Amino acid sequence: MTSTDNGTPVLEPTIDAGATPPPAADAPTSAEVPPTTHVPTARQSGFSIASFVLSAASIVLGQGLLAIAGIVFGFLGRSREPHARTWSTWGLVIGFVSLLGGVVIGIIGLFIALPFFLTAVPFGLAGFDLPIESFVDAIDVF
Repeated sequence: MTSTDNGTPVLEPTIDAGATPPPAADAPTSAEVPPTTHVPTARQSGFSIASFVLSAASIVLGQGLLAIAGIVFGFLGRSREPHARTWSTWGLVIGFVSLLGGVVIGIIGLFIALPFFLTAVPFGLAGFDLPIESFVDAIDVF
């Protein structure tokens, strides 16, 4: 700091090592720079979310076709939407679990119902042991 002839202090300009230099004389100012027209778009994740929703609905509704659709959308989402990989992975997992669960429940149901069908066959499928001639006589009324 130096002083003038009348004794008032004068601040000397200091140079900061981390400061940015002043803009050049020919550089445009912020008032001269046109605004950009680029608007960032949201990333699409429709296949991945559809995979998750369809697979979850297949468990709730017990529909195998929804599970298959969820699996297809899951593979599409994994290939086309890498940013939404978690949604599509969960859709695939839930879809395969739902499909496998439906197959297992179907096999268990078949084994439970099979003895009833096998014991009903000798008795005329419904417990009625009617000879075929009685059906022919009932039809032949003319």
